[in-house]
Amino acid sequence: MSRGRANKVTTYKNLPPSIRDKTWVVLTESDPSIQQYLTNFSGKCVVAPSWVSNYSDKFQWLMDQVSQSEKKAVIMDDDLRFATREGDKLLAVATKDQEIKLEDVLMSIEDHLDDVPLVSLHPRQMGHLAPLPYKENGKVICMQGINMETIGNVVVNDYPILADVALNLNVLSRGLGNRLLTEAVLDYGSCQADGGCSLTRTANVQKEAVEHYASLYPHWFKVVKKKPKGENWLADEEGYRYDFRGAWKKLNKDAPNATND
Repeated sequence: MSRGRANKVTTYKNLPPSIRDKTWVVLTESDPSIQQYLTNFSGKCVVAPSWVSNYSDKFQWLMDQVSQSEKKAVIMDDDLRFATREGDKLLAVATKDQEIKLEDVLMSIEDHLDDVPLVSLHPRQMGHLAPLPYKENGKVICMQGINMETIGNVVVNDYPILADVALNLNVLSRGLGNRLLTEAVLDYGSCQADGGCSLTRTANVQKEAVEHYASLYPHWFKVVKKKPKGENWLADEEGYRYDFRGAWKKLNKDAPNATND
């Protein structure tokens, strides 16, 4: 998924060629740079319908499309970088062998989706210490391998942001589980970067969204109010930013009793 970054779709560039061949750049009609996207990625663009106006709408539309067709797909943010893992070392994908390893890990997502409905790569942070070959029932960000046959009908666009959070909460609270593959890891750009979900993520939207999702699972998640370091990005009038923190693994362990009662 991409918006406002026609000349900087990092994910597409960093994918192995065989994976890139199976990847499309998903756009919105209202994107002012849509013509540049169509030029840069000729024949590789999918334009969502006019009602799709933000990150979560696009996520919802993609899930609905997958439900009606292949049942499995991988949804990725447009600013991803990858590294492969050897023991406790993370290596930039700079050689053919590393590219093949990354390709194998990404291709394996389809098989993992037969076991759990939500699969991703582990984030780079602490990825060198995560158990091999995968970690179960953690926080999934920036990449979502989905099996809609198992997930079923789920609404993730109540807010213009945090569709990924909404999906993971739904999956784990139903006891379905997820996997974070650890033989390769992902890294992502700054949430403050131009384009993407930053176009609709304001301090008020951030606060309302995290308060809403925390309220659905109060025994497992809470809203954390903190003063951001450096620039006051997404800070309210008092200088605080609202974030979402909780126990993903415990939410899944406690399912199906994980309700908001």
